[in-house]
Amino acid sequence: MSDIGNVLARNANLRGYLNQLSEMVGREVTEEQLSSLEEVEKLKKTASQLNGYPKKYIKIASEALAQERFTSLVQRLAKANSNPISIWLDATASCGTLYIPGIIEFNFSFRFTAIPEGVVVLLTKDGSDKLLLDFSPDEVEVELQGKAWGNAEY
Repeated sequence: MSDIGNVLARNANLRGYLNQLSEMVGREVTEEQLSSLEEVEKLKKTASQLNGYPKKYIKIASEALAQERFTSLVQRLAKANSNPISIWLDATASCGTLYIPGIIEFNFSFRFTAIPEGVVVLLTKDGSDKLLLDFSPDEVEVELQGKAWGNAEY
């Protein structure tokens, strides 16, 4: 995409994107907290190493994301890989990513309707682990992949 195309895409998506991120982290997110687009490209390349690692799929009811069993899984994931987390949505490529200190800081109880695309990806900054949430009206498919997270037990 051309530089002007990048600017137009960013301007078109930014406000909604910041609102979505704010919903997911439980605090206001500002443009200054987003990474550069160069950082997004660098992280994409780093994440390509995930292809060789195991994947695990878990289907659960949406409300299960707020229950003890899932919370316990998230705590184990945090212990297995404590790197900062990049939150990826459709607009990440044009707006930049938001890093949070770890997966524990992600609000798994956010309003799922805030993400019309229905997909959220949490990627460790080192690119070695990923958690993908794919929302449908009644359930969530959770995909775990990576060096530490790919074999996690639910």
